[in-house]
Amino acid sequence: MTGGRFLYFCSGLGVGIAAAFLWAPKSGRDARIHLMERASDGADYVRRQGVKMRNTVRDKIDRGKLAVKTTAEAMAEALQEGKAVLRG
Repeated sequence: MTGGRFLYFCSGLGVGIAAAFLWAPKSGRDARIHLMERASDGADYVRRQGVKMRNTVRDKIDRGKLAVKTTAEAMAEALQEGKAVLRG
């Protein structure tokens, strides 16, 4: 019976060591490189989103300017027509 327990113990120890090697954290250098890559990816994402947002805002501003200009022109034309009607 003690021989069987020892075999189970050795089997469990082997599985534990194999698992430790498979799921061990990266070395300090590898971890730093991984973190720098992730930080760079995050910075790139933020930069791309900022460019998208800037372009969207510029587009909205341009549309707003066009709407104001179109409305002002229509109002000026209506005012001139109103004056013409009043004159006669």
